[in-house]
Amino acid sequence: MTLNDNWGFHAGDANWKSPNDIIKMLAKASQGRGNLLLNIGPDGEGRIPLPTIRIVEAVGGWLEAHQECIYGTDFWTLDPYVRGEHRGDWCPHGPFTVKGNILYLIATSPPAGNFALSGLNCEVREVTVVGGPDVKFRQTGARVEFEHDGALALKEGLPRVLRIGCDRPPAIYKTGGMRVPKSDHPRYDPVSADILW
Repeated sequence: MTLNDNWGFHAGDANWKSPNDIIKMLAKASQGRGNLLLNIGPDGEGRIPLPTIRIVEAVGGWLEAHQECIYGTDFWTLDPYVRGEHRGDWCPHGPFTVKGNILYLIATSPPAGNFALSGLNCEVREVTVVGGPDVKFRQTGARVEFEHDGALALKEGLPRVLRIGCDRPPAIYKTGGMRVPKSDHPRYDPVSADILW
């Protein structure tokens, strides 16, 4: 992936991706147990542009403090066309990653106040902010309500990470809001695309 819109140096390209954008890409790669190769382009004199240095240093500092949610994670997908176990679902506050019995919410768009997560298939044991305080929570069935008192607010423009300790490997299944008791549901649209690329 490029850090702006060009492979290599381009003096007129100032459309830099934010550190938050790069962290979202890292999370996406981590969900599939992949790697992110981030291209930077030195100029003709071999100098790295200052915006590149600022972005890479910000992401590197964040990654050092939050590496547990990126490195060595388990497969986590909500793609109905990927073979294997479909454990994932989406959240408006940011991407999830998972490692063993720990579910991580990387809050790239943090909630303004308390919030809830539905469709969780396990019992939550403890909730903390990585490098921060414990978070109060209340679980009723598959719904967990979190009281974070602003602990998930962006810190220096970078996301905080919610660590959710569970009693078993977590999965989230919201059923697109159409849960009917005792009825199996397809994971989102079960129909194959009518246009094949």
